[in-house]
Amino acid sequence: MRNQPPYQHSFQAALETAYEGFVVDIDRNDGDKDSSGSYLVDHNGGPSLRNVTIQEALEHMNKVEFFRVDVTQPFGLGTQCAKTYVTRCLVGAWGTTYKYLGLRMFAHLWHNHDPQHAHNRKDVAALQTVGTLKEILTAQTRRHLRRLDQLRRDRGAPGTTGRAAFDICLINRMDPTAPNLKAFLPNSKEKCSVSWHADSSLEHHSTIAVYQTLIYHEDNGSDDSVQHNEPCSQDKAGWSVAMRVAHNSEGPQSKSRGSNIASTIITDTPSIAVSLPSGSTYYMLDDFNHHHQHAVLTNGHKSAGIRYSCTYRLLRDSHNVQYVLDRCRTTVANFHKKGSKTWRSEQLLLTDVESEWLRQFYIQGAKNRSLLWEVSKWSFFRDILRFLV
Repeated sequence: MRNQPPYQHSFQAALETAYEGFVVDIDRNDGDKDSSGSYLVDHNGGPSLRNVTIQEALEHMNKVEFFRVDVTQPFGLGTQCAKTYVTRCLVGAWGTTYKYLGLRMFAHLWHNHDPQHAHNRKDVAALQTVGTLKEILTAQTRRHLRRLDQLRRDRGAPGTTGRAAFDICLINRMDPTAPNLKAFLPNSKEKCSVSWHADSSLEHHSTIAVYQTLIYHEDNGSDDSVQHNEPCSQDKAGWSVAMRVAHNSEGPQSKSRGSNIASTIITDTPSIAVSLPSGSTYYMLDDFNHHHQHAVLTNGHKSAGIRYSCTYRLLRDSHNVQYVLDRCRTTVANFHKKGSKTWRSEQLLLTDVESEWLRQFYIQGAKNRSLLWEVSKWSFFRDILRFLV
């Protein structure tokens, strides 16, 4: 169901009930000014960003090959591997990683504290733009959470419990003409760029904020295409975000549903789809990700433009390298102890470091390793080995 005749009333009712917690900030331009001339602003006195600056940063990152196709195991360990339909990269705070469908991604730093020794200052500047966008969206998230909390308490329901914070940004670059995209529904003209899912590995009740920008290229016969940043009108938008209700998809009670995710989908509630212009941000607040799944749809036409989605998330502590280093320190402190229990904990740590961290890092290729090593100056391997050798 979309916000189109004759379903506008039903669509609005669904947003206010079954899809409460989904909020949108739409980039509103003045007159004929396109999205490249507009700003994202932290109204509490924080930073501001031009949308065109974000686009330039993302396009630079694509040019130097930050974005890549990943190989995942969507149906679990030991099942068939599959390539992602999108290219993507991870940006975040020091030591952050993101485990997704069997693959652990390692974050490029969005704040490099030693930029004069960076491999490429343009790379660092692009990553810092992603970090500045995080600060703006954090302030906006805090505002939206206060509003949702008050709305719930006014009707006698429990308020929000999640905090407004992000430590990673997963950026997807989506091409509407990518090969092998599957139809969203039988006989549907829309295709799935990202299939139904709820975001995993996150701190419970944490908000997900997604900034999207669309970049259009004019085919002028040369390698350097011309960018057009004017957003499509709402009724002609080539990209949509679809949502459906699926209780305990993630969150504190997700283990209670077992492995049969399909059984949690509430078919009595209609799924909805929202088309948003370039420069918009949508938020899945508090526990929304626990009880909903979402997908990204495209019309499959080149005119839809390249979609970049910057998805800001807050991870559980176990996905930060600091968690592993703390385990290493504990293990080293117990080297003087003997017994099967101590030996077992040491072997489990060695297996985890090798399988979940070292192998996962190197399997993603030399180009990814060089970008992480030179630009972000990841040194956790040295730190881990210093404790174990």
